[in-house]
Amino acid sequence: MPLQLSIRDNRYAAGFGFRAHQTCTFEKLPVSIGSSAACYCQVEDADVEGEFFSIRDDQTNSATYTLAANEETENTVYVNHRPVSGTTTIRNGDEIRVKHWTFRFFRTYPLTRFSRKAGMLSVCAKVLVALIFLGEIAFAVYLPRQLHAAKLWQEEILEQKTLMLLDKLKRRSRPKNSAEDGLAGAGQSLIQQAIKKRTAFVRKNREKMSTEQWARMRQDLLTYEQLLRDIRRGEAWQAIPELKPAEGVKSLLQTAEEKTLFSSPAETNEQ
Repeated sequence: MPLQLSIRDNRYAAGFGFRAHQTCTFEKLPVSIGSSAACYCQVEDADVEGEFFSIRDDQTNSATYTLAANEETENTVYVNHRPVSGTTTIRNGDEIRVKHWTFRFFRTYPLTRFSRKAGMLSVCAKVLVALIFLGEIAFAVYLPRQLHAAKLWQEEILEQKTLMLLDKLKRRSRPKNSAEDGLAGAGQSLIQQAIKKRTAFVRKNREKMSTEQWARMRQDLLTYEQLLRDIRRGEAWQAIPELKPAEGVKSLLQTAEEKTLFSSPAETNEQ
């Protein structure tokens, strides 16, 4: 598995970042790091000579590695800000410092491709998301159009029902015979006049009438229809009771006779 050292010269580096090109990658161990030409990872520094340290496999743990400081030089090696004498264990992400040089140790992992099954699942998921997105767009476009069409159909149906009812009432409001008179004839004549006025209004303003006006017109016509039905059945009003003047006068005279015009002397003294 490839290993990597990110290298930073603290004299010139800005902040605490590591620039991408200052790296040393290796797979086989051991490797040596220093300014010597014999080192695998060489840094150019005339002030710090020789090998700084080396990295080896840890025979006891495959997840760790062994750092061996070069004790033949006076360059103190620090691992995570702690001085190292001899060897120490290092792990992925540890920081190593020698003089003004800082190294970051990484255990890299090769990029792997998705398996065929995972790739198919990824494609299916993308297609499904695209279909859902297209469905939402279609629904957002389709629903307002359907609602608008439904509203237009409702208005058209209301208009046609009102016109059909108006034509029916025009026929039903005509008297069945010329001899029809009395309250029934007068009521039917008034309803006929009202229907004629509404017929004239519809002919003149049909194209400009709103849904509310059509609804109000239909409600009026339904009321006229009920009135015509009640007139035909004789249920439009109650019959006026027959007056009996003789019985009324007799009742008044009887009441008057029961009342005394003058009070007795005894009643007067008591008052």
